[in-house]
Order: sequence, then C-alpha cells, then structure tokens
Amino acid sequence: MEKRIKLLESLTNNLPVLTVIVNSEARVLNINGSFGNNFFTVDSEIKDLLLGNVLSCVNSLGGTDKCGHSLHCNDCILRTSLDDVIKTGNVVFRKQGPFTFTTPDGPKTLFLQVSAARLEDYDENTYALFISDDTEFKKIENRLAENQALLNLVFEHSSDWEIYRDQDLNLVYCSKAVEDIIGYTVQEYVSGKVGFRDFIHPEDYERAMMAIKNSQKIESKNSYEFRYIHKSGKIVWVNVSARRVFSEDGTHIGFRLSTRDITENKLIAEKLKESEEKYRFAEQLALIGHFDFDLRNNTISWSEGMYRIFETTPDKIKPDFNSFIAYVHPEDREMVESTFRKSLLKREPSEMSHRIVLKDGKVKHLRQSYRIIFGDDGKSRFAFGTTKDISHQVEAEKKLIQLIATKDKFFSIISHDLKSPFSILLGMSQALLDNEEILDDADKKEFIQSIYDTSKKTYELLEDLLTWSRSQTGAISFNPERFSLADAVNDVVMFLEHNAENKGINLLSNVSSDTSVFGDYKMIGTIIRNLVSNSIKYTPSGGTITVDSAAAGDMVEISVTDTGIGMDDKVLNSLFKIEQTMSRPGTNKEEGTGLGLLLCREFVHRHGGKIWVESEVGKGSRFVFTVGR
Repeated sequence: MEKRIKLLESLTNNLPVLTVIVNSEARVLNINGSFGNNFFTVDSEIKDLLLGNVLSCVNSLGGTDKCGHSLHCNDCILRTSLDDVIKTGNVVFRKQGPFTFTTPDGPKTLFLQVSAARLEDYDENTYALFISDDTEFKKIENRLAENQALLNLVFEHSSDWEIYRDQDLNLVYCSKAVEDIIGYTVQEYVSGKVGFRDFIHPEDYERAMMAIKNSQKIESKNSYEFRYIHKSGKIVWVNVSARRVFSEDGTHIGFRLSTRDITENKLIAEKLKESEEKYRFAEQLALIGHFDFDLRNNTISWSEGMYRIFETTPDKIKPDFNSFIAYVHPEDREMVESTFRKSLLKREPSEMSHRIVLKDGKVKHLRQSYRIIFGDDGKSRFAFGTTKDISHQVEAEKKLIQLIATKDKFFSIISHDLKSPFSILLGMSQALLDNEEILDDADKKEFIQSIYDTSKKTYELLEDLLTWSRSQTGAISFNPERFSLADAVNDVVMFLEHNAENKGINLLSNVSSDTSVFGDYKMIGTIIRNLVSNSIKYTPSGGTITVDSAAAGDMVEISVTDTGIGMDDKVLNSLFKIEQTMSRPGTNKEEGTGLGLLLCREFVHRHGGKIWVESEVGKGSRFVFTVGR
C-alpha cells in the first residue's frame, strides 16, 4: 500500500496536475503536484483544512468552514465533482468548469478540468481529485468557436455553396447556398437523399468525376466549369473550386469545395461573344478595322479587321507607328505624317486617304479617321480610329470615269465621225440627182465611186463601233481553243495585202508554222488585223510591216513592227485609254476613231495577256501582246 502511494506521489509530482486526497467532508488529507504556475501557494500545514481553504477559493474567505456552505458552492467545479462521486460512486471523468481563487494581486479565475474517484485502498470515505488547468485550452477553444461561428456566418450569407469533406470524403459541412444553386435543402443533400448524379448535367458527368479524382491528388487549387440541373429543371452554370486542406504539420485532413453560380456571367459572356462576332462580321463586310494608338509608349492595338486589311497576323507584326509607316506607299508617307502632326497641333479629329503596299507588292487604298485624346496636362495620350479599305471604291471610281469617257466617246463618234460621212453621202447623192442630165458617164462614175468609198468607210466605222460596244457589255462570246498562229496571221495578211500594196508597203509574216496558241481564234485575228491596219495607216510608201512571234515562258509574244512615222510620248501615253483617245490622220490622210486599239486591249485582257508598244518618232513602232501557249 505504502509503495503504491509513494508511486502515485512520484507520478503526480512530475505532472502538471494537482492531485488532492480528501474525505467526504472535503477536508484535505494530502496534496501533490501543481499547475506549473505560481497562482497557488500551498501551505504545508494543510491537513484537515477544507478544500476551498487550501486552494484559496473566493467563496471560502472569512473562515475556515466556509467551503461547502456558500450558495456558490453549488456551482463550484471541485465541490460538484466530489459530490457526484460521493452520491453515485461512479468515476467523474474530465469535468470542466471555472474556479476563482484569491492571489496577492486579486481574484483569478482558471478553467479547470477535474476527474474524481473514490480510493478503494484507502478508507471508504477517501477520494482523489485530479485537477488540471485548461484555461489556455479553453481560450483556444473559445477562439475556435468564435472563428467557426464567424466562418459559419460568412458561409451562410455567402452566395457560394461551400462543402467540406474529411480525408475519407465524408461530408462534414454544407452551406445553405445549396438551396439557391440546385434548389434542394441542406438536409436533402446531407442525408444523401440527393446525390451528385441527381443534379450534374449528364453531358458533364464524366468530366466532373475525372475532375474530382484529379483534385484528390493535386495540392493546388483547381477550378472547373460544369452545368448543374436545378430542382426546377433549369440549367445552372457553375464554377467549382476544389482544394485539399492540410493541418499545420502538413497532414491532409480534408477537401473544400466552393461552388459559384456563374449562369448570369455566362449569359453576359455569350452575349458579349455574340456582339463581338457581329462586330467582327460587320468589320469584315464593311472592310473596316479599328485601332488604338498609345502615344506614350508607341504601341498600337489592332482589331481583327486591321490584320485582315493589311493581310497579316499578330505573330508576324507588332503594330507601332514605324511599322505602320513602313506599309504606307512611299509617295504618300510625307502626307500621312504631316496630317498626323497637324491633328496633334490643332487637336481636331482628322481623316485622310492614302495607299499602302503589302508584302507581296499589292497596293491598297485606305481611308483613315481618328481622334487624339489629351490628358489634363495637355499632353497627348492616345489616338483611336477606324481604317476602311476603299480599294474597290477607288476602282469603281476609275471605272465610272472610264464609263463616262466611254459614253462621251460614243456620242462623239455618233455626232461627228458618223455625221460627217453621212453628210458627204447626202451631198454627193443630191448633187448626182440634181445634175444627172448634164453629167457625163465619167463624172457619174466618179460620183458613184466616192459614194461607195464613203459608204465603205462608214460601214467599217459602224462595225468597229458595234464590236467595241459589244465588248463593253460582254456580249461577245469567248471560245478558246488551241490553233496554229501562222494560220491566223496568214488570214490577216491575205485580207490586208491589197491595202498594203495600194500604199506600196511590204507586208511580211515571220511566224513559224509550228507555233500554236490557246485562245479565241476570231479575237486573236481581230487583234492582229487591227494592229496591222494601224501600221498600214501610219507607214509611208516603201515601208515594211512585219508580224513575228516568240516563246516567253508559258506565253507567246506576238508583235507587229512597222517602219512608219512613230509616236512621241504624248501620243504613247494616250494609247489604250478611252478618255484620251486621239486619232491622227494617216500618211495618206486616212482617218480613224481610235477604237481599234481599245478593242485590242479588251481582247488581250480577255485572254489574260498584256499589250504594250515601243515607238520612236520617225523610225516606226512595235506593238506587242501576249497570249497563252
């Protein structure tokens, strides 16, 4: 017995536990250990003192018999623990409560944890109280409770659905936001009545399960977007953030899932995307792009439309003022820079039209409108504006000018070139009728020959006019085929040989018989005939006209060279232009309309070829055109 008591004393003296042996009246028989603090000063003369007196209970002040006789003793953790053991005979284990005692500095309250039991080996009225100080633990517990309450308050008033599961995925906490997001109550979810598969969209289930599986392995936060099905049947878009939770020592203790309803954001994003798509489509249709130019750091932000206009991509160019100027046509750069400087000085919106040259050499016409924004300090901040590709408009304007010129030329021919021959015809016919009786046969024959020649020229003029008119309206059929070029040239030579002989001109063909081309036989013949006729007109007697051909890659160059009067720069620059056509009289005063070369240009372009002329005054001219082999 004595050895066991000494062993107990040894253990309790080395533990932060106060062990008190008392009898049923709460008189102290023995006391060992301490709380590891200086709150208690235990007098060695304690035998037979009441527990409250020994521990300086505030309710025992004023006498040695107060302990157990105060109204406050009913709430004393020490007295109630002892009374429970005495009355029931059962062990009291880890009962907690406050205890207030006196110190030289005034009353102090500790939160004690008390275990009590009757000592079997002692007198039957002997009891042991094991008292430990849980004050700090209680403070921590209170703080944890306060924090938990605050956390619960935050979670309960948050629109996010918060779920906490332990490391075994057992549900520990579920916030009320579940009712807003999926329409089911907390109880329905916590009880398992409603499971994940009941509200996850079927098409998202597999992906969601994979995401959950991955979240159990990855320590970082992961976010996913899914569709949930609300209890009402509506689709709810959610963002789920999953994170593993660890204790301070790094032990994995659970999982936290935060679910946010992003349906409205999703709808806004979809509308924004739709709006951006419409804007991009509108930009594409209107050939428009927009830009933002940060003047402070010389950086430019381009829309998709700008990249489309400049026919490049963001990975190929970093837009700034210098890279933009590099695209501007060399002849327009000074104007563009000057216009920009003026808008900076005048602080007014500006608009300008200019050309750009793309990497492949293609030229585009642009119209740019922009405004410059200035800060409170008066310094320019940035410019923003639009760029429109007006290349089609410029081409349309050119065609309009050409159409107007065509109309003017058409009426000019009708009013002048046709009126004059008809006036001659009428005059000569009238003279022949009026003087029929007095004119001899020779005079009559001369009148008739003149009428015939004038009629023939007028017919040729009408034929050229109608052919040219049909070419403008696309009424002439185009039937390409492979044929012998020598045959087509020989047909022309035979047709015009008489005209050439009448002027004393030598007409030659050097086209090889094995030379073939791919094109419309009639059109190619018309081109050669017009060029040869033109050369006959402007070549004096004794001259030579030669038709040649030569291979040029996948094309054939066909040339008509004469030793005629040639042309100066003014005449050369007016060729092939309807608005500038001018017909010079031939070496024998032959007249023309200028339509022949226009027809040649139209027909050559129809074949995908090119036509040009080389000439020198007094030495002759060389007309060249290309056609496919």
